[in-house]
Amino acid sequence: MKYKFSIPEHPETVIEIDISPWSGKQNVLVNGHPAKQSAQSKRRKPEFLIPDSTGTEKTLELKSSLFGDLTAFLDGEKIQVTPPLKWYQYIFGGLPIILIFTGGAIGGIFGVLGSLSNYSVLRSKLNVALKILAVIGISAISLLLYLLCVSLTLDTVSKP
Repeated sequence: MKYKFSIPEHPETVIEIDISPWSGKQNVLVNGHPAKQSAQSKRRKPEFLIPDSTGTEKTLELKSSLFGDLTAFLDGEKIQVTPPLKWYQYIFGGLPIILIFTGGAIGGIFGVLGSLSNYSVLRSKLNVALKILAVIGISAISLLLYLLCVSLTLDTVSKP
């Protein structure tokens, strides 16, 4: 996912963040140029050095929540990169989680993957109607994949 924001005190400084959905690797660009990593940076929690207009460097740390909310901390100052979802979006996007209660571990896998996919769709810049259709489609696909997996499992177990 790609995110773009500017520093409130220095609106001319544009920060672009690219986070790999598979590995979680974070790439940060400042005004189109790669940001340097801080010397104290850890592998799992990298910190980036962001130059400001005065010539000093500020430390940028990124934190994301399970639901995909991204928050940046610039020298400890909190900047909300992605606006949090509304309560009804969390409920609507989380509908596949119901599979945990009806399908155990297999249902949980498909439920969590479906919900996380729904949350990323709800954060996208799609039209509201397309978001609703996509969330319904992803939820239906999660259910169908769960049912397919269960039926294949039951077929192999019931055969002698």
